[in-house]
Amino acid sequence: MQQRKHTPTSLLQKQIKMSENTEFEQLRNAIETAVDRKMKSPRDFDFLAQAIFEKLHQSISTSTLKRFWGYLPQYATIRTSTLDLLSQFVDYKDWETFCQAQSPTPTPADTPSISPSDHMGGGKKFSCSKTRKAL
Repeated sequence: MQQRKHTPTSLLQKQIKMSENTEFEQLRNAIETAVDRKMKSPRDFDFLAQAIFEKLHQSISTSTLKRFWGYLPQYATIRTSTLDLLSQFVDYKDWETFCQAQSPTPTPADTPSISPSDHMGGGKKFSCSKTRKAL
């Protein structure tokens, strides 16, 4: 019988698929506006990593930033903790808050109907994008 390898729960982190995603593009644009600089060269990513550290006192790899901008071949996923950090850099609480701020206010026709089970914890939790999926 083959033994399964178990990863400690503390090491598991939620990841999001890196597909072309409107919120990702909006976050990249917000960051470039905040630093008044387009991310085009290795020097730009070094500058951004330093700016993030100076503002938030948290480090982020320039390679992570380059993958997020598509400067390097990107992996299939990005950690929500990375998206939270980048969202905090542009003055949002976290990634979810950033996404909610980017979404237009729903009209009554867009608002889903709420059933009694929704109030009892049986309803769906809506993510900030229909295009992203958590692993």
